[in-house]
Amino acid sequence: LTYDDQGNWTSLSIDFMEFDDGMCVQFNWSGDPSLYTKQLDPIPYETSISSVYPNPFNPIANISFQLENYSKISVSITNINGQSVDYLINGEYLSSGTHEVEWNASQYPSGVYFVRLQSGSQIKTQMITLLK
Repeated sequence: LTYDDQGNWTSLSIDFMEFDDGMCVQFNWSGDPSLYTKQLDPIPYETSISSVYPNPFNPIANISFQLENYSKISVSITNINGQSVDYLINGEYLSSGTHEVEWNASQYPSGVYFVRLQSGSQIKTQMITLLK
């Protein structure tokens, strides 16, 4: 906190603060504190697939994932044999934070599939089930 010579709060600066849920916040503000109204978005502590819902699904699954850094990513769907059947994001650069993508599996048969998130050298997978 910074105060002016009359003792009024004039600025706040917090660089990183880690919370129990593995998230951290980057926050800097200078000026009249009463004017600050922005909602803070947490920065993920690690890259992960946070949820796929509903699971099992028919035919649309919502895939939520978190990126700890700005990076080039791919999100793909593979079948039980490890073959890629669909690319939802292919080599795009995304900012750190939480992102969501939808998979419409109406043209695929019922079965077990895997969501595959690749960010740099990190690869995360999560099993999902399509029931028709």
